[in-house]
Amino acid sequence: TGTGPGYTILATAFTTDTGIAATAFPSSPAYYNLYINGQIQTADTSTITTAAITIPDGDTLSPATPIVIEFVVN
Repeated sequence: TGTGPGYTILATAFTTDTGIAATAFPSSPAYYNLYINGQIQTADTSTITTAAITIPDGDTLSPATPIVIEFVVN
């Protein structure tokens, strides 16, 4: 949802690695990796909160483009 610099995807739009709907992102991950269409992205490509990920200019992506977020938690 959103456009341009405010393009935001809610955490609840994702599924966990166990296949169930996510309710929130981890509050203190060591780091995370963002993959857009299978390609890892640089750190300046997104920002994360427990509720959502924001991807600047993400509205230019096709709605069918896969987005994968991998969190590493200590």
